[in-house]
Amino acid sequence: MEEEESKKEILDANSYYEKGNFYYEQGDYDRAIENYNMAIVLNPKFLECYFNRALCYYNKKNYDKAIEDYTKAIEIDPDNPLIYNNRGDAFYRKQDFEKAIADYNKAILLNPQYLKAYYNRGLAYASMQDYESGIENFTKVIELDPNFAEAYNARGLAYEFLEKYDEAIADYQKALEINPGFTEAQEHLAAAQKKKSEKEAASGEGVSAVKFMAKPKVTFKDVVGMDQVKELIREYIVYPLKDPELARKYGKLGGGGVLFYGPPGCGKCVSPDTPVLLSSGLVEEISSIYEDAKSNAKEIKISENEWIIENPGIYILSLNLETLKIEKKQVQFMYKQRYKGRMYEIVTSSGRKIKVTPDHPFISFDNAVIKVPAKNLSAGMHIAIPRELKLNSQKIFTPETVDQLFNVSEPEFSDKFIRFESNGENLIRYKAYRRPAKTFKEIKQVDEDLAEMFGYLLSEGSSNGGTLFFFNSDNNLIERVNSLSTVLFGISPSIRDDTSPNVKRLEIRSTGLIKYLKSIFGFKLNGSRNTNVPKVIFLSDNKVVSSFLSAVFECEANVRTDVPEIEFTTASRDFANELSYLLLRFGIVARIKPKFIPSYNHTYWRLYITGIDQLRLFERSIGFKSRRKIDRLKHFTSKRINSSTNVDVVPNISGLLQNAREGLGFSKLKFYGHGAKHAKDYEQGKFMSRNYLNNLINYVLKETGRNGRKPKSNKSITADETRQLKILAESEVLWDRVIEVNEFDYDGYIYDLTVKDNHNFIAGFGGLFVHNTFIMKAAAGEVGANFLNVKLSDVLDMYVGNTEKNIRNIFEAARKAAPCIIFIDEIDGLGGRREQMKESGQYMRMAVNQLLYEMDGVEARNENVLVVAATNAPWDVDPALRRAGRFTKMIYVGEPDHASRKAMFQYYAKGRPVSKNVDWDRLARATEGYSSSDIKAISDDAAAIPWIEALKTGKQREITMKDYLFVLDPFAADPIKYLTAAKKPKGKKSSLPPWYESAKKEIGKQEEVETVDGKEIKRIKEPKMPPGEREYFKDLIDLIESRNKPHNKFFLWAWRKIAIYQDYLMPIFIGLTLLVLYTLFQQMVF
Repeated sequence: MEEEESKKEILDANSYYEKGNFYYEQGDYDRAIENYNMAIVLNPKFLECYFNRALCYYNKKNYDKAIEDYTKAIEIDPDNPLIYNNRGDAFYRKQDFEKAIADYNKAILLNPQYLKAYYNRGLAYASMQDYESGIENFTKVIELDPNFAEAYNARGLAYEFLEKYDEAIADYQKALEINPGFTEAQEHLAAAQKKKSEKEAASGEGVSAVKFMAKPKVTFKDVVGMDQVKELIREYIVYPLKDPELARKYGKLGGGGVLFYGPPGCGKCVSPDTPVLLSSGLVEEISSIYEDAKSNAKEIKISENEWIIENPGIYILSLNLETLKIEKKQVQFMYKQRYKGRMYEIVTSSGRKIKVTPDHPFISFDNAVIKVPAKNLSAGMHIAIPRELKLNSQKIFTPETVDQLFNVSEPEFSDKFIRFESNGENLIRYKAYRRPAKTFKEIKQVDEDLAEMFGYLLSEGSSNGGTLFFFNSDNNLIERVNSLSTVLFGISPSIRDDTSPNVKRLEIRSTGLIKYLKSIFGFKLNGSRNTNVPKVIFLSDNKVVSSFLSAVFECEANVRTDVPEIEFTTASRDFANELSYLLLRFGIVARIKPKFIPSYNHTYWRLYITGIDQLRLFERSIGFKSRRKIDRLKHFTSKRINSSTNVDVVPNISGLLQNAREGLGFSKLKFYGHGAKHAKDYEQGKFMSRNYLNNLINYVLKETGRNGRKPKSNKSITADETRQLKILAESEVLWDRVIEVNEFDYDGYIYDLTVKDNHNFIAGFGGLFVHNTFIMKAAAGEVGANFLNVKLSDVLDMYVGNTEKNIRNIFEAARKAAPCIIFIDEIDGLGGRREQMKESGQYMRMAVNQLLYEMDGVEARNENVLVVAATNAPWDVDPALRRAGRFTKMIYVGEPDHASRKAMFQYYAKGRPVSKNVDWDRLARATEGYSSSDIKAISDDAAAIPWIEALKTGKQREITMKDYLFVLDPFAADPIKYLTAAKKPKGKKSSLPPWYESAKKEIGKQEEVETVDGKEIKRIKEPKMPPGEREYFKDLIDLIESRNKPHNKFFLWAWRKIAIYQDYLMPIFIGLTLLVLYTLFQQMVF
């Protein structure tokens, strides 16, 4: 009887074990643990239950519990190497590397061929910076399995830390040979090559061109329209490389190049008032940064309206697009240009704003990191903003630096004060008045107390004459400010009742103190509408910043009682912007909204910190002072309330998710677990929350063997997809939704920064990432040629002679990799006209000379190598580059023709629910004179209309002809909607006219009107460009002159309007036709 009961209990234990396994497969680790617990109660010696429960705790990152269960499993089965290995993994995760190595040693002792244990032990040694021991273990892994790509990658990383770059590169290349999709190895290979080339550059060898090299898979079939241009590319680029023997026979194979020019396609500039975040923590307008840089570095005039500054000595924070982590980077060049044309203001749902040129790229995501020009952005798209800023700020304001500032802050400043010592304290007395002024303590450093005091005074303070005031109804805050004044300044304030009910007024009387704080620390009270964060706060460490923010939020913020939200209000736009940057240091992404208050006739700015996770960050890193606000905050943070998942989402990953699931051979239920009910939506475009993605990818990585287990399916999942998903889940990016794209005219200066490698920086109101040629890749793909995509930031070097070496290395690499196309975008920045370069541009002239030399070479030397360049300012390219043997062929890439525009509209409609009744020919007629990027922007904006409607109403519909027309001409498409709109929408205009106007000024004849003796006299002004050079641009000049003729302008306008208004014109036309026929009929009858 007892034996039967025992068997029944074991049977029940097995049932719980199987249920636990089911929940484990679903990723529901809590319910799995519950069932394993029951199984262990029924059978305390159930080894598999302890092992699997340990796996659950491991995936929940509860490593202590996992270690306990593995230890219990070892007691049951002390000779199982797998258990020791897994317990070693748990110790490794706890960063207890010595215990981890001890367990790996035991596993290897039990099984000398245990590959995974050697690999893990190598990782542990490397984590302890014992790279030699790590290399020994990875070498052993490779001996056991020569096709273990991750072992080569790990050994390469160890070699890289030892600065043995050749060995590291060889290992990364071997890893990629085994697994071409191994993204991590690709990243490490690029990093090792970069470090090696930088080391070589320091020794005078220049940059390695390997990182520019690619073999494109795209061909002309991937390029919509542009048939004439493609035919010219075939003639001058594809055919000579495709059949070199035939080309050689007819003398068409030598070196040389093709220069494409036309309207701009890659402008990357921002308005002068754009705030930029420096690596020091300061936030300054880009125009101010540029002007400051001029005093430390040489400004070079590269054209009539363009200037650059080489090596300005500025460091910024930039996003690595491979890892999605923020890095400190040096600015190589600053750029300034006089600009007249269209600009775009981009507004996101969190309130961030920035004004940029039409082609300025933003970072977005669509199953991969992509760059979207401002003019192609539309409401509903997501762009990258920083999630957290990790600054290495230090205590810059020490007693020594304060002494220096005292002597140099202002002319004769130190003469206005008497510094002396009394009773062991450093004191100061202001001596501007005849009678002795009040003495105060000299402040020797910026610490947490001073930052707190600044926060109080900026929030609830003011100044008048020689007195600082602080107003508040909280007696505890009044006493705190009173205490801080005594400790910091040595001044005991007076406290009085204010005229406002229940409000106290604290007064600190000292003219000298006010002047001292302003001159030394930049602290000033300019009224609530002009409040700014003192620069010393930006330059301080996070403890000081936290103290400042705590005081500011204590005075001005409110914790709501109905929803988890902190609301902060300020009358100063700059203050709101600066606070948002400071909050990012703690991972707090504030949302900013303006609100106009009619009674004050002023716009106020509200910062919102929303969601449980964000409130917990605020509580942990900053916090409040008063008990009331502390308790309100604790009301939300202490409860298990789920944060909203509709804000922190990862957009457009449906393709990655589906490929990952199918690669594993998983069903949707098994792959998505508790989120399986949304599986179809996720794989059709529904956005996934970052937290859910993080849990999901950990499960996927475990199933692919990365956490000590092998995949359960024979099907493979590419390392690229899993790596990309993990990068997204752990990124330092928050994907912010665009809610407005406003277009406006601008005439003034624009600026840009050139940042090596990453090509982006953090800028704008609230902080966004802003970024600094497809058809040429298609040309290379047509013939299977190598493609060298050369960016100016990778070629230009601040050190004398290195730019020329980089150019030489690129051409040498191309010759070795022939057939090869070298593509240089924005060639005017590298090969500009030497006569326009002043003395300070001597190094740029040397770079032009080197480029001329390389393109000049003997034809045999450049055989099978073609140089292709692009520019939207061909008149700025040095004339010598356009001579025989260099860029002998210049191709104008103009606006797309009717057939191309139609094809482009159809192409951008693919994958979207577009009505069959859309008239593509009509749209092509309505967009005569529009650019390719204009067509894409119109398509995106038209798709956004029903999408936003669906978000608001829940009802989906197709994209109709009316939606396209509304983008082009809102009144024509929907007069009632247009007339009743509070803010009248504007139709999409062509982006090309400003470029034509600029081109005419440079190469065309212009008409000037002068008034002489009261009479207007018209004169024809000759262009700046010499007549001989104008021949190169004859086709463009003819086009410009034709476009500027009044009757052609009218015809183009009328042609578009007829296409847009044809729904109205057709009934009128039919009516008039019937009227004429009726009139003729009457005449015939009567």
